[in-house]
Amino acid sequence: MAERDTKPRVLRSGIAGAVLAGLLAGCSQAPAYHPPAVALPAQFSENAGPWAPAAPARADIDARWWHSLGDAQLDALEDRLLADNPDLAAALARHQAAVALLVQARADTMPQVSAGAQLTSNRQSDDRPLRGSGQPDEYGAHTLSGTASFELDLWGRVRDSVRAARADAQAAADDAAAARLALTADLASTYIALRGADAEIAILTDAVDAYGKADAVTRHRFDEGVASGIDVGRADAQLADAQAQLADERANRAVLAHAVEALAGAPAGTMDLADHGVALALLPAPAMVPSVLLQRRPDIAAAERRMYAANRAIGVAKAALYPQIGLGATGGVQST
Repeated sequence: MAERDTKPRVLRSGIAGAVLAGLLAGCSQAPAYHPPAVALPAQFSENAGPWAPAAPARADIDARWWHSLGDAQLDALEDRLLADNPDLAAALARHQAAVALLVQARADTMPQVSAGAQLTSNRQSDDRPLRGSGQPDEYGAHTLSGTASFELDLWGRVRDSVRAARADAQAAADDAAAARLALTADLASTYIALRGADAEIAILTDAVDAYGKADAVTRHRFDEGVASGIDVGRADAQLADAQAQLADERANRAVLAHAVEALAGAPAGTMDLADHGVALALLPAPAMVPSVLLQRRPDIAAAERRMYAANRAIGVAKAALYPQIGLGATGGVQST
C-alpha cells in the first residue's frame, strides 16, 4: 500500500490554526496611547542651572513623616485621622469600588457558566386522553441543565474594558493617596498653628500681667501727683490693647482646636488639646528640590491614569460598531 503524503494537510492545518489564533487574539480599536508631551527649552532664561528631562521614579518616603516632629500627641491625632476621617474613608471606598469594577471587567475574559435545576412532582388525571394503562398516577420530572458561553474578543472590546478599569482603579488609588497626604499635612500644619497660638497666648498673658502692674504703678504715681493724666491714659491704652490681643488669640486658638478635632474625626470640644510643653522638632528644608518631586504627586499620577482610561474607552466605543461573536453550549438531563 502506497504511503500518503500528509504534508499538505499539515500545512493547511497550521495555516488554519494561525488564522484562528489571529482571530481569537483580535485587535484593539483604541488609538495608540502617548503621554502628553510638552516642548521645553534646554534651560530657562531666569536660571542658567542644569535642566534634565524628568523620568518616573518612586522614592522610599516614610508614610508617617510627622513622626519626625517628635510630638506624641500629634502622632496620636494622625493615627486617629487615618482611622476616623470621613473624607479619607470616602476616598478609600471609591478605590474599593474601582477595584470591584476591575474584577467585574476581568470576568468578561472568562467563559460564563450557569446551571439550573427544576424538581417537579406531577399527577395525571384518569380521564387524560390517550393515557396508557401502565402509566403511573403520580410521577416526578426532574431536570438539570447547564449553559456555557464565551465571547470571542475579536475587536478588543473586553481587553480595552479591562485596561480602562485597571487605569481607573490606579487613579482611584492615587486619589486616596492624595487625600491621605493632604489631610495629614493639613492636620500637622493646623496642629503646629495651635501650638503657636499656645505660645502666643503665654506671651500675651505675661504682657497683660506686666501692663497691669505698670498701670497700677502709674495710677499710684498719679495719685501722688508725680504722673500726669496723659501717663495714666497711655498706661490704660497699653493694657487694653494687650487684653484685646489676648482675647483675639484665645478665639483663634479655639478655632484651630476645633479644626484639629474635625480633621481627627471627633466632635468639637471633646478632645484634650492642652499644651504639654513639648517643643516640636524642625524638619530639614533644603533650599532647592529636584523636579522629579512633581512625579511623586499622586494627583498628577491620577490625571495621567484617567487619560489612559479615556483612551481605552475609545476602543470600547469603536468595538460597539462591530458584531459580538461568541461560542455557546447548552446541555442537561431529565429524569425518565
